[in-house]
Amino acid sequence: MLTASNGSRRNGGLLRENGDHFRETLLSRGGSEEAMSLFRAFRGRDANIAPLLERRGLD
Repeated sequence: MLTASNGSRRNGGLLRENGDHFRETLLSRGGSEEAMSLFRAFRGRDANIAPLLERRGLD
């Protein structure tokens, strides 16, 4: 989900442009490509679980 807490804040927040990018690089592709490659196209980097673990006190 595109939220201010997952990185869109660094790109100006919840703007139409960010939503369009989310739709074009993730939602419209569905299961047609590997999930990690779709994530990479959207965020421009590999996924990192460390921030999630830290937020949940599991670091």
